[in-house]
Amino acid sequence: MDNEDDMKRELIEEVTELRQRVAELERIETEREKKRKQDLDTRRKKDERNALVLAGLPILFGVIMFILNRPYIFQFFNPETRACGLPILGAIIVLTAASYPALRGSFRVIESGRQSLGFLLAFLVIAFMIFPAIAMLILGPAAMLLLYSPLGELFN
Repeated sequence: MDNEDDMKRELIEEVTELRQRVAELERIETEREKKRKQDLDTRRKKDERNALVLAGLPILFGVIMFILNRPYIFQFFNPETRACGLPILGAIIVLTAASYPALRGSFRVIESGRQSLGFLLAFLVIAFMIFPAIAMLILGPAAMLLLYSPLGELFN
């Protein structure tokens, strides 16, 4: 009977030890999962910030140009050039506003593991949305001045 009681005690001790090991492994796995979620949240916040900075470049250029050369920027609102200026500003605003969610989407594609596709999408957004917005902002007033100047009569 002592032998049977010893076996029961050993079995109970082994089961208890096994439960403790399982609990410890569950705790470790929970900590790892929590760390992964924190890392993912940190990466997403960083990606959002990067998308905001890249999408905000046309606005930054506009503010800098407004500070440095107001008459040039006011060509968008000049009564003579307003017919061209306001649509150009509208296009700049639409491209800038659309580039933010497009960049966020490309960063999510990168995050999902398809890095080549994500980088390609981000490049396309920059090349076909942000860069043209900046180019229109910088060159738009000059094009309007040229178009509405006596030289512009040659183009009509």
